[in-house]
Amino acid sequence: MYMYSTHASVPYVSASGNSMLVSLEFPGEAIDQREVEDIAGHLRGNSIRLLSLRGCNMKDESFSEICRALEANRSLQHLNLNINVVHSTYRMKELASTLIVNRTVTHLMLHGTKLNIGQVKKLRKGLKRHPSIVSLDVGDCGLTDESIRYIARLLHKPKESGHATDGSREGLRESRAPLSLKELNLSANAEVTLLGWTQLAIGLARNTTLEQLYLDYNDLFPEGASVLAVAISVHPEIRFVDLEGCGIGDDGASCILAMLRKPGPPKLEKLVLTSNDISIEKVEMITALLLPPV
Repeated sequence: MYMYSTHASVPYVSASGNSMLVSLEFPGEAIDQREVEDIAGHLRGNSIRLLSLRGCNMKDESFSEICRALEANRSLQHLNLNINVVHSTYRMKELASTLIVNRTVTHLMLHGTKLNIGQVKKLRKGLKRHPSIVSLDVGDCGLTDESIRYIARLLHKPKESGHATDGSREGLRESRAPLSLKELNLSANAEVTLLGWTQLAIGLARNTTLEQLYLDYNDLFPEGASVLAVAISVHPEIRFVDLEGCGIGDDGASCILAMLRKPGPPKLEKLVLTSNDISIEKVEMITALLLPPV
């Protein structure tokens, strides 16, 4: 593990075991051209496993250069673009185009980036063509009911149809490949209403891969908790759900209890319910019904 400095903003670099891959993290300041070239070089050299540009400022041209290098990369798994790095439609278009070409990124983080509906549509377009993504963080992104509808569609099983863009069988297989999300973070999107949570529930009912769902600090209220409980009750894989600060109350907790008591596939091991004004008695009853971790 080591650190080096090429600018006032000092990147943190750590080696990854014996694999020669590194994690490159910048501390959220302005990135100059020399640093952009350094990042692009790591990407083109397939020597980087994690890239964090959280809160960093850069020119659009610099963002595009990093995207082009990422298209050729075959090593990066974690891409952290939290806190308004992808702040414009132009940058989201660049990112979406990159995701269509790249095949190695598994974790994409956009937390704290205000996304309008146009950006969400472009993001979905890129993600649909990138079956390697298993973790998506769009928490605190100012999502709306319409935005949630597009995010929820990412959870649907793919239709058994499609045509290769290049005429090859490989292209055909890629066009049919599902997005196998295992972790989805939608926390702190306060503009979403019951309509949006119902759309998410529909997506969950058509999904078989998700294992962790973060919905903390959203206005679910008892009605939203009820709708989602129904979807979770038929989901075969969800093991962790974070509902902290969602205004669920005892009425919503009763719906969750009913879900956990039903025979069937629920495999919940942990359910976060703090700051929901739920009675201790109901919390204890819910806790007693959760499965022990494997």
